[in-house]
Amino acid sequence: MIGNNYLGIRSCGNCLQQYSRTMYVNRLTVENLAAGQFIVGVNNNTNFKDKAYLTNIHILGSTADQVYPCKVFDGNNNGGNPKVLTPEKTKGDGKYCIFEETDIHINS
Repeated sequence: MIGNNYLGIRSCGNCLQQYSRTMYVNRLTVENLAAGQFIVGVNNNTNFKDKAYLTNIHILGSTADQVYPCKVFDGNNNGGNPKVLTPEKTKGDGKYCIFEETDIHINS
């Protein structure tokens, strides 16, 4: 359970040395994340190729319908703040954010 946090899990999107990362998130409950924030953030650059697999995710709280299961960022290695490319709200893109609509449970 993650509760009362500003955001969820994020691979480094602006570190000088980058690696490809794969995250598996299963049976996670998050509560009271800030509106507009995400459970998982990944980088899509050809160098990074991050992937996040989400299953059985429960998002709770008054902002639950405003939290993104996954956001795709344009990572860099110059220390700049990565730009959000795609917020995946209802189902994953199948390439970087991998989940089905049935994997995400809002206030249930």
